[in-house]
Amino acid sequence: MGYFMEEMIIKFRKSSGNVKKGEDKLEVTGNYVSLQDRQESALVINFRAPEEEIIRISQFFSGPTDLEPIFMDLDDTGEVEYYFRGTTTPQEEGEIYKYSVTLQLRRENI
Repeated sequence: MGYFMEEMIIKFRKSSGNVKKGEDKLEVTGNYVSLQDRQESALVINFRAPEEEIIRISQFFSGPTDLEPIFMDLDDTGEVEYYFRGTTTPQEEGEIYKYSVTLQLRRENI
C-alpha cells in the first residue's frame, strides 16, 4: 500500500534557532506540500496552505543562511541532509497562500 502525501508528516530541522523554544524544528502535514526535483540535486518544496500556516512555515525558513544544513524527514523514513538555497515571497491566491523553499542535496548523500 503506497503513501499519499496527505497522510504524511514532513519534518524539518535546522542547526540555527532556539532549541528550547522549538525554533529549530518544523512539522507540516503532507496535504500542504508538493515536491519538485530539479537539476543539480536541488529540491523545490512548494507549500499551499492557509495564511497562518504559511506564516509559521516562512518564519522557520527565514532564519537559515545560504548553504546552512537543513534536515528533512518524510514520514519518519529518516533524516536526509540538504543545504538551504533560498525561498520565495509568500503569495496570496484567494484564501490559500503559496510559498516555496529550495534545498540542495548534500553531495555525500548522492
